[in-house]
Amino acid sequence: MLKIGVGLDSTLNNLYKVWLLDRYNKMYGDNLSEEDLVSYNVLQYVKPEAGDKVYDILMDPGFFRTLDYRDQWTYDGFKWLCKFYDVYIISSARSDTVSDKVAWIKEKFPFFDANKFISTFHKELLNVNYIIDDAPHVVENFPGHAILLDMPYNRNVKNVIRLHDWKQIKDFFELLNSVRKNRK
Repeated sequence: MLKIGVGLDSTLNNLYKVWLLDRYNKMYGDNLSEEDLVSYNVLQYVKPEAGDKVYDILMDPGFFRTLDYRDQWTYDGFKWLCKFYDVYIISSARSDTVSDKVAWIKEKFPFFDANKFISTFHKELLNVNYIIDDAPHVVENFPGHAILLDMPYNRNVKNVIRLHDWKQIKDFFELLNSVRKNRK
């Protein structure tokens, strides 16, 4: 059975919407929109007075519990993927956010075995056949098959499998299932 690693933040949840478009905008009186987020390095577009302090928002106790799915297709597509593949949720999580992330996973995806959550800043070291992520550096450094979930900040990444939502991810793996069955 194929093993698939799935990024958590902004791949399964709506991190950027809550973190930057809601919380940061309110705290700093800014009006960033999703299309403004053209770099993975958020320091390139937040106000100078915010600077590194923008990351403090992520460290607020319970912050990750306030997130939701990206959309309904995320829930449905991820559930389908877990039914047919050996799936792991992978997050570049600081130790003080891990418990919130695991609690979020248990609440939002009760069908998923939370023991298959992996916290690492080195996703390229994982032994999975496919990785699905939004972060440019993850898909560029991953030695196996990488699927980039399209976001404004990763559109400069070329020569990767780019899918725009979880419906397309589900369709991709359904086609892969079909091809694999026909080869047997």
